[in-house]
Amino acid sequence: MIVDTLPSLRRLLDGLSWWQKTDYLMLALMSVALVCNWSLALIVLYAMIVMSVVRRITQPADSMCRMASNKYYLWLLVAFAAFYWISLLFSTNVTEGVEVAIKKLPFVLLPLYFFLSDHTYMDRTRLRGLLWVLVLALCVRFEIRLIIAIVLGIKDHFSTSSFFFGNFDPFHHSYLSMYIVLALMFLYTELKRSYFHLSKLGRWLMVVAAIELTFYLVMIQSRAGILMFIFMIAYILFDISILQKHYRMGLIIMGASLLLGIGCVALFPHQTNRLGNTVKEVAEGNHDDARFGITETALLAISDNMPWGVGVGDRIDVMHHYFLLAHPKMEKAHYNPHNQYNDTLLTIGVLGLLLLIFMLVAPLIYCKRTHYQVKTMMYALVLIVACSCLFESIFERQMGILFFAFYVGLIGCANACGCPISNRMLKK
Repeated sequence: MIVDTLPSLRRLLDGLSWWQKTDYLMLALMSVALVCNWSLALIVLYAMIVMSVVRRITQPADSMCRMASNKYYLWLLVAFAAFYWISLLFSTNVTEGVEVAIKKLPFVLLPLYFFLSDHTYMDRTRLRGLLWVLVLALCVRFEIRLIIAIVLGIKDHFSTSSFFFGNFDPFHHSYLSMYIVLALMFLYTELKRSYFHLSKLGRWLMVVAAIELTFYLVMIQSRAGILMFIFMIAYILFDISILQKHYRMGLIIMGASLLLGIGCVALFPHQTNRLGNTVKEVAEGNHDDARFGITETALLAISDNMPWGVGVGDRIDVMHHYFLLAHPKMEKAHYNPHNQYNDTLLTIGVLGLLLLIFMLVAPLIYCKRTHYQVKTMMYALVLIVACSCLFESIFERQMGILFFAFYVGLIGCANACGCPISNRMLKK
């Protein structure tokens, strides 16, 4: 029998009012929608806000103010979106600016939802239930995409091309890799939390889920995702071997990780060595990769437009101008800076960059004294997003905004029910 691995639906909904049950099921639907399609996630978000407004009409106003003050870090998300709207005042291309600024609305809508909703029921177990929904949704998506790839591979005379990059999954790899790494980190905290209370079947089921998600990450070949995965494995090895002193388990994880990496590179060298090739190119001084030209162009544009930036409407036009000067062969591509920090600095200047940094740091401060699993998931979420921002303008797409704003608010709700415990694996 599996003991307390995947919380039962009855346990998750027990003791909740029908409003709270509906709210919780909507949160679960949002977790699935994020994995499926960002447009579907937006529809679910609108429904959640409407439901919260209807519910809030019957609640005292001081209760709403108290909840808003308890989630102070969410105001930074609202302020970040507001900076983009303010920058329209000094943008020449207002049409483009409005289009980009509208994409920032989830930074306002999700905090609004969390301010309006009473999530005092969101304890650690219910947070675990929603994160399990994320894991299961990703596993199901992987299995569906794997079946499709196998069918396409057979039709294409057993070609392996359908198993890698966008051929395997059209979902943007930079964002999908963030979802996968967060799910893998959650699986580790679950295994750590209940390892000695699981049956062998329970342990194997969690291991199978971890293997599926790891192969998913390898197949989509996101360089940022692979780098984050390496950092995650390094943290897990340090935690298990040094902090927990479980040397045997540490060696097993290290050996399995090395075998997986070596095996993937040996079997599919051209498809799976994207990060390695990039490192080799940097070491050899080869700057043929388009990102080098993009970064150089973005830094030139930033240096000439300090300290306020160029405004939300003119960032692409300015990048286009500097491409003509520095890399004329790339000027037709209309690239954004492909780095959220550079993108923010170019668009809304130094104040915007400082706000972005505060927006990432504040949730860590908010959750610094809480239950180990809640704190670990908040730290994992912020570090995953902060790392991804080095390689992609994460908050230029709504799938990135929805992911960060939803989970930072959700984990923050569970923080109120958290309590400090020892960072040690449970004993038999």
